[in-house]
Amino acid sequence: MNAFAWFVLIAYLPISIGIYRLLPPRQAFLWVIFGGVLFLPLESFKLSILADYGKASAPAYSALLCTLIFYPHFLFRYRLKWFDLPMLGWIIWQFPPSLANGYGLHDGAAQAVDFATVWAVPYFLTRCYFTRPRHLREVALALVGAGLIYLPLCLFEVRMSPSLHLWIYGTYPSPFFDMVRLGGYRPVVFMRHGLMLAFFMCSAAFVAGWLWWFWREPGPKKVGPVPIAWAALGLVPMAILTRSAGAIMIFACLAGLVLLSRGGKWKWLLVIPVVIMPIYIGTRTAEITDGRFMLDVTKALFKNEQSRASSLIARLTQEDNEISKIRQKPWTGWSNWSPGQDQLWLLLARNTGLPTTAMWLATFSLPLVLVLNANLKKCRDLFVFGVPLALVLVGWTMDGLFNGMFHPIWSVVAAAVMTAATNTAADRILTDKLSRQINRDSMYMNSEATNQSEVSLHCQRKGTYNYTIQSFRRRP
Repeated sequence: MNAFAWFVLIAYLPISIGIYRLLPPRQAFLWVIFGGVLFLPLESFKLSILADYGKASAPAYSALLCTLIFYPHFLFRYRLKWFDLPMLGWIIWQFPPSLANGYGLHDGAAQAVDFATVWAVPYFLTRCYFTRPRHLREVALALVGAGLIYLPLCLFEVRMSPSLHLWIYGTYPSPFFDMVRLGGYRPVVFMRHGLMLAFFMCSAAFVAGWLWWFWREPGPKKVGPVPIAWAALGLVPMAILTRSAGAIMIFACLAGLVLLSRGGKWKWLLVIPVVIMPIYIGTRTAEITDGRFMLDVTKALFKNEQSRASSLIARLTQEDNEISKIRQKPWTGWSNWSPGQDQLWLLLARNTGLPTTAMWLATFSLPLVLVLNANLKKCRDLFVFGVPLALVLVGWTMDGLFNGMFHPIWSVVAAAVMTAATNTAADRILTDKLSRQINRDSMYMNSEATNQSEVSLHCQRKGTYNYTIQSFRRRP
């Protein structure tokens, strides 16, 4: 890692402060989180008490610091909800594995701080910033916009090989042999692995395609200056060029479920992946199934590409080797100092026990259940922007059955969707109240008042506010 990489890591804090000075609060928060994930180098340095400062934690540190400087009152917006319990339990459950495996309370506290910095701080900050269904528009457009920013960089690496991280920061993010797949280069850009970038680009393409199809409100539908149709047409081919069979198959299945559900009319069909994932983990842990059926499907789909089958065989073999250890300590695992695994669910179950696996599934599957349980006909923003984001989270948990790729964006999306899905009633009450006042102002304008100032004066005397259609603006 060269000196410029260390400079970028250290400079990210003042850069984040500048972003907060220039942009509205929610947009600033999103681009501090997204910017760290997209562009920071894969390096870190140790802090004596806090979690290591690096690519995984720098966005959380920066967003928290800027919130304390510019918008400390936002933190008082937080109200504990029942769906926060899996994330809180996940933090607390870092202690039992350390104590049960003889590492002590200090190690448990260190593991809890590390986990909270990377996973929980973005989650709870999002709960303070994004409180209404209409706020999901910004999250969805930020995800698509981030994909568009990465689009030319991905095209460059597809043609010239994944070398941007080497040229700018001095090291390869992952072994070079992992970057050659299906007869070409798999782009990595500044992420940890090509699989992580592939899922991210597939997510952006899926959300862009959903918005192109279902975003029907009047007015321009753009991501910055780019029309949403052009964004979808650019991101979908790029998602295929990332050459990740797993991510492409996951989103192809999700798109098929959307079509089968008739665009959400039979919405509970979309819950099928949420049900399948715990069944798979439970049957694999209980050694009821061996997962070989997936190998047969992979061989049938990729007859001329034996590396796809060998990759799946390696993962299934790793599961077979680790499941016996999980069964020995199903509640506490073998601590976070155990060797790492490729699959995220296997990593959690082996290191900190099956309870953390259950909390992971609950945190990132509940958004879809809550969104589908809401009244999507009355809350159009929740359908147009919340459903695709929730489906992306379900896709990421499905990807976690085979890979171990995480960054703070998914914590942000999960918190925003769950908060919006449980606040639809409050948003509807506010909208109805403003509509009644608009009607009241119109009545005064048609009968008693002769100009706009008289309308405002009359409303003030009646103890109401003047929300005419021309003057009504949503608060940030």
